[in-house]
Formats: sequence, C-alpha cells, structure tokens
Amino acid sequence: MATYTFGPSDITSIRARLAEGGHTIILRRGRYDIDRNGTCGWQIASNTTLRGEGSSNNESLSGGVGVVLVMTSKRSYATDTGMLYMMRASNVLIENVSITGFNIDKGSFGTSPNVLLYGDYCTNLEIRNCFFAYSEIDFIKLRHSKTINVHHNRMWFPGHECLYLSGGNSNATFAYNDCRTRTNSACRVSYSNSSVYIHHNNISGRNPALYTFNNVKLGGGYSHPGIELDMYGDNIQIYQNNISDINGCGIWGFANGGRITNLLIHHNTFNTCGSGGCNYCN
Repeated sequence: MATYTFGPSDITSIRARLAEGGHTIILRRGRYDIDRNGTCGWQIASNTTLRGEGSSNNESLSGGVGVVLVMTSKRSYATDTGMLYMMRASNVLIENVSITGFNIDKGSFGTSPNVLLYGDYCTNLEIRNCFFAYSEIDFIKLRHSKTINVHHNRMWFPGHECLYLSGGNSNATFAYNDCRTRTNSACRVSYSNSSVYIHHNNISGRNPALYTFNNVKLGGGYSHPGIELDMYGDNIQIYQNNISDINGCGIWGFANGGRITNLLIHHNTFNTCGSGGCNYCN
C-alpha cells in the first residue's frame, strides 16, 4: 500500500489514486472543490484510507483549520451515487475531514439526489472524527453493505438523514455522534437491515432557523423523528442516546406490512419530543 500526500491543487491525482484503491491518501489543509465527474465526484475503491491533516473541529468550514471537501454547483448526481462513491469497496477508512454541500438556507431538502457519501455492496467501512455539514439530502447513504462503523462524528443539518441504512445492511454501528437534524432523522434503518447498533449519540432537532452560518439563517424545518425504523429488520438495538428538541417522535417505528424482530430499546433520554410528521404511528 502506497501513501500519497496531496493538496487542493491535486484534484486529478487524488481522484485517480482513490479510484485505484490500495492507498493511504493524506490531504493537506485546505478547501477541495469536488465537481461531478461522470456519475459521481470521487470514487473510492477497496483498501483505501482517506485522512485529513489539521482539525475537523471546523464549524467555520475553513481550509485554514483543516480539510474541507465541498460539493460544488456542478453536482446533479445520478440516482444511487454521490459526491464520494463506493461500489463493492472493502476496507475503507475515512477520517478527520469536513464534508459539506454548502446548502445553508436553500435546497430541495429531502428530495435531491445529491448525497455526500454513498456506498453499495461495501464491506468493512469506517467513518470517524469527521464533520458533515449542510446538505440537500443524506450525509451518508448505504445499501447492501456489512461491517459498518460510523462513530465520533459531528453531523449538522442534513437535508434528510445523517445516516440512511437503506436496505440489506448488516452489522452496522452508529455511535458517539453529535447530530443536529433539520428535516428527517439522525439515523434511519429501512428495508431488511440486521444487527444494527445505535448508541451513545447526541441528537437534537432544534429549529434550524435559530442557527446561522456566516450570518445566514439556516433553512429547513424542525426534525421529524430522531431515529426512524421502518419496514423489515432484525436484531436492532438502540440505547444510551440523548434525544432532544425533536418536532417528531424521539424514536419512530413502523412496519407498513413488514416486521421488525428482536428490537431492543433501553436507557435512552428524551427531552421535548413530539409527534409532528409521524401522524400514522404515534
């Protein structure tokens, strides 16, 4: 495995090494503008580490603080792809970067195809110590993948889910994340996922209009559920989460004709949660 260190002017080389796989890619501090290239932005192949220098504790999204990966206006991604895209990739680690769609006050929140990170049929995926901020739709969407660990990230104001497990995933952990939602949930588990562990997350759906970024008020409405479970599933555990200021349910579960088995929910804390948007299963 080779190690490469790149800066913001090396976009073409970064794209090529990530698509090859088998490398550790270290990014220097700065802003990396990622245009759509074919159906996605950057495709990440197996046995890849993508690591940023500096700090991801970067509320200002400043390239002087750390690495900032930016979805540019050249987006309009195809369905089931994203800015960062993985298909049948295994052994991928992404850490210590900020990733943003810069959808602060405008966007087709919840309906756009512009996912920040999308993976299908992946194995052994870890995302840690990152800052996800301001997207039109999901920060992370995964399908048919296994051994997933999304932990110790800050995930602020997606247009849909922070993490969307959209069918066929197994052995997935979502833990120790700081989530601020604005249209949907911090973690959604849908369509036949198994062995999913959601724990020790801080999830807030406080009115986005009370926050600003560079003196611009955030768009989007109150969050619906803090955590959403729907359709089919087995062995799902939800515990030690702190869920507050949610316009919808703290945890919303419904089957729509399916069945969720071996569901264990315990030792979660709820503060100021409602039922908005959850009008057929309160």
